[in-house]
Amino acid sequence: MPKDNRLARRIRLGRRCWVVMGPQQEPIECRISDISESGAKLEGHLNVELPQLLELLLTENGNVRRSCTVVWQVKNELGVRFLRRERRARAA
Repeated sequence: MPKDNRLARRIRLGRRCWVVMGPQQEPIECRISDISESGAKLEGHLNVELPQLLELLLTENGNVRRSCTVVWQVKNELGVRFLRRERRARAA
């Protein structure tokens, strides 16, 4: 069996998400196959040319999102690494 080089333990999820490639781009709906603290595997209609950096929307309204870098892409599967979380200032 090949050695698992992942940085963090993955959890199988199967939840809807949306990939945003840029500010003027429509989100692409897909599924999070598995997720960890450091990244995720996505499945869906992802056989398009993607930028190296993208936003992963974890809720349909986009309130929960993560900035990501593409680690690998094979047909309709995509591996992403989460970038550092930025804290948003709360409204007074």
